[in-house]
Amino acid sequence: MMGRPRTRQRLLSGLALGLLALIAELAGRSLTHRLDVGRSVGHVSYAHADYYPFLLAGVKIAVALMLARLAWRVAKAHAAARAAREADLVVVPTEAVATELAELLPLRPRPLVVGEGVSAGLVVPPDADQRAARLRLPTGGYLATLATLEPRKGLDVAIAALARPGAPALPLLVAGQPGWGGLDLPGAAAARGLAPDRLRLLGRLDDADLAVLLSRAIAVVLPSRAEGFGLPLLEAMSLGTPTVIADAPALVEVAGGAALVVPREDAAALAAALGRLAADASLRGGLAAAGRRRAAAYSWDDAARRLWTAYAELLAP
Repeated sequence: MMGRPRTRQRLLSGLALGLLALIAELAGRSLTHRLDVGRSVGHVSYAHADYYPFLLAGVKIAVALMLARLAWRVAKAHAAARAAREADLVVVPTEAVATELAELLPLRPRPLVVGEGVSAGLVVPPDADQRAARLRLPTGGYLATLATLEPRKGLDVAIAALARPGAPALPLLVAGQPGWGGLDLPGAAAARGLAPDRLRLLGRLDDADLAVLLSRAIAVVLPSRAEGFGLPLLEAMSLGTPTVIADAPALVEVAGGAALVVPREDAAALAAALGRLAADASLRGGLAAAGRRRAAAYSWDDAARRLWTAYAELLAP
């Protein structure tokens, strides 16, 4: 039953890769022709034209990579459509994802929503002061965010918010590793007129360092354009740190009313929310308590139990 669809998928993948190679070769030949013509009529100097094999290789690689990504997306779309038709169980992290998935695919089973949890290692360690000193955490207060450095996370919106009137004059400390999109966050901050000390990139942190960073922040800001769950939100709430989030459906769902919510892409609204939170200790205390209660509703143990139960029901005779 499964052999024929798999054979068809392999055939489609082979055809896609063949097309990829053909277009890359044609693109390369076109560039070769242009450069040879340029050399013969003097439009390209000999000094530069001598580098054309390297340029040719670069174009072939660039075209190949773009087409490979397209082929991969097509293959994933076929796999997703097949899963929608044949899967006995579809597991998603939030109701928001279940809703979006149902709009894209004709799912046979209703998705099972299984949330995430906070690592047992994400606790403030006994040597928190020493870690804070090593990380050079500001003693006068700061904002924090935890995100892969990519456009989806909306860090450009956070930087724009810091430059708006009404935003607190606090630095933003960013924990997370580089992702796709080639973001130049220091450049974006400089372009907005922010002083160099208003933005610091800390890179990837271990659980103990991350706990110190998040727990000492005035607020954690998460301006994501889209999320499937939003684990940094749960982590911040578990440590009792107030959060300001964009209104991405999954973030709103996970927050459960325990965060300040602003419209996505709205730097002015984000600046106002951060200013309000920084100025109001009572508001911060209320959000901290609500966040801890909300985070307690999620755990990896519960996620494991729910998945185990679901698998057992599927395999029952």
